[in-house]
Order: sequence, then structure tokens, then C-alpha cells
Amino acid sequence: MAYLQRSERIAVDETYDLIVIGGGVAGVAAAVAGARRGQKTLLVEKSVLLGGLATLGYIAIYLPLCDGCGRRLIGGISEELLWCSIRDSYGNLAACWRGRPAYAAPDGGRYRTTFNAPAFAAQLDQIVLNAGVDILFDTLLSGAISEGGHISHVILDNHDGRTAYTAKAYIDATGDALLSYLAGAPTKSGKNYLCYWSYYTDEDSIAQAAAQKDVSKAVKMFMWGDCNGTSQPDDMPLVSGTGANEITRFVLRGRAQTLEILRARGAKQFSFTGLPAMPQLRTSRMTIGDYALAYADAGKPFSDSVGCCGDWRTPGTAFELPYRILTIPRFDNLLSAGRNLSNADAEAWEVTRVIPVAAETGEAAGIAAALAAGGDVHAVDVAALQREMSAGGTVIHL
Repeated sequence: MAYLQRSERIAVDETYDLIVIGGGVAGVAAAVAGARRGQKTLLVEKSVLLGGLATLGYIAIYLPLCDGCGRRLIGGISEELLWCSIRDSYGNLAACWRGRPAYAAPDGGRYRTTFNAPAFAAQLDQIVLNAGVDILFDTLLSGAISEGGHISHVILDNHDGRTAYTAKAYIDATGDALLSYLAGAPTKSGKNYLCYWSYYTDEDSIAQAAAQKDVSKAVKMFMWGDCNGTSQPDDMPLVSGTGANEITRFVLRGRAQTLEILRARGAKQFSFTGLPAMPQLRTSRMTIGDYALAYADAGKPFSDSVGCCGDWRTPGTAFELPYRILTIPRFDNLLSAGRNLSNADAEAWEVTRVIPVAAETGEAAGIAAALAAGGDVHAVDVAALQREMSAGGTVIHL
């Protein structure tokens, strides 16, 4: 391989208390949590929409905040975002959760809802701006300067050119641990099945919507493939989602499938109304944190738990989330949140990668960054963090 070597002068733009890389729900929650606690906060997003997979990726299902047995486990910003997702649009939230109770009848349905992705994205703008967060859209993370486990600068590329920013603390909410990887922190990759979800409508749905005067009846989710591989093509290998070529093949194959479906159903009877604007990868790359959550940890108590979550697939299975899955060995001002936080196995990753848990861990990371106040994130007063999370309605211990 040939190499091109050059040196460059990069202007250092602004200094922040907290820089959050990645504007998915984890990044939004982290940035809002930090800003609400007085941190001068910058949120960096490579696209022009907040929400990540929830909006750009059309994974428009806010999975449960409860344990499946009638107990709400997740509150705080994650619960706030669930309600924002349906504030100005449709949803299918069970009636028993309408008053935001701590407990609901177990047979009343789980605390979850579908939502309209564009409406949710617009709501996220308002939440972030109202918190006083600075946003940079259409901005790519291209580098991180770190020494001895301390990140001094991140390098960003956008229409202003290449610019460096510096902060006291950084949160990696990229979904694929890109900031951690570029900073030299330990990471590992997962595998993903081909998945391509999108919005569509057809003449029957339009007729139903008109008859019921309910636009949601005309807006349908088309789910081709899934994260469990039940319809994985024989000629399509699993992808890690950390290489440009494999991501390109992943996206092109999904779009080619939509074209086949459109031709089969007929252009006058069926229409796609939106295609995902990002690869729908769930488990690409994670940090190797101070603790790796395992599925065998279900029900296990952790003295440093910062919240709890249920398994969205299995009612009654629940986890405490130790603060150590957010911190990374030897890195004193870096926290991980959302899909890329530390897990020991694929089943635990399935539990923590989803929207409500991503937002929950994002909030915990944002609060922790504020409590660290420029010091080592490993030395955060976990009891104070627990009190803050609990005050928002999140259950700390099962």
C-alpha cells in the first residue's frame, strides 16, 4: 500500500465543557443532560437530522421502558423523548401508560410506542436548542488527539474546512465507537444481518386512512430483513459495519431489494414514501469498557448501577446498568453511551442498543460529565449520579 504523507495547520475553534459526538438519541440525551447542568455543550452530527436510527434509519419503534411485568424502569430524558416522539403525531401507546405511572397492569401492554420519524426529528431539534446546546450538522469526526488516555482535541470536517475543538470531557455516542477508536481506546466489532426498513403507502392504506380520517393508516413501515437474520440472503455475508466498502454494499443491496418490491407490486398501487438515510446497523463496534455487561448479569445487583432496563424481547428479564460500562480503562475524560457502550456478549448488546436504553445511558453519561467538572470521569461521585437519575424517575436498583 502506498502512503501520502503531509503536515497541516489546523485552526482550533472553540473550547467547551462537553463535546458529544453523534446526534442519535444517546447523543441528544447526553448533550441535553450536560447542558441542563450548566455545561457549555457542543453536539456534533454527521447528517442534518437528529435521532440516528430512530429517524434517519426509520427504526420508528420506541421499545419498552418497562420490565414487561408492569413496572416502569426507565424515566428521565428517555421517557421525555418517548412522549416527544408522539406529541405532534400518531402512536400506539397503551392506555395504561398514558398517565406515566410507576406501575401499570401487567396485561395492559408494554410501555412502548410506534412514532412518525420526521415528526420526532423536528421535536429533537427543539429539545436540544431549548437546553442551550450548540449543534454542528453536516460535520464529520475525522480525528482525535489523545495522549496518556486524555483527549485534548477532536478534529472535525465540514464546509468551514478542517477545524479542531477542545473540551474538558467527551462522550462517544457515534453508535460505532468512532471517537473511541480514533482516540486509541480499546474497541471490538460485531456482526450485522442485512436489514432495510422504510416507509410506504398503497391504495388500500390510503382508502382506509380517508375512511377513518386517520393519516396514520396510510403511513406504513416496510420491514425487509431484520436484525435476527431470519431472511438473510445466502449470498450476503454478515457485516461489521466499520468499513466503507461493506457499508456501501449493505446499503446498495437493501435499495436494490426495494426496487424489486416496487416493480412486483406496481407503481400505481404501491409507493415508497421514504428510504433510510443511514445504514441500519445495530451492532457495529463497541468500546471495551471498565466492565462488560453480559446477558448472564440479568437480575444481578451493581453498587454503581445508574439505571435499569428490561429485555424488550422477554418480559420479566431486567438488568442493572453499572456506571463502568460507560467508562473506558485509562481514559480520564471519555465516556461511551448508546449502541457502542461496553457489552460482553451479543445478547447483552441486543438489550442495550435500543432507543430507550441508548437515551438512558446518554443521560447518565451527560450527568457524569457534569459531575466530573473537568476531572477524571472514573472518580465521579456515583451516589450523586444515582440521585440525579432517580430524581428523573429512572429505577436504579431492581
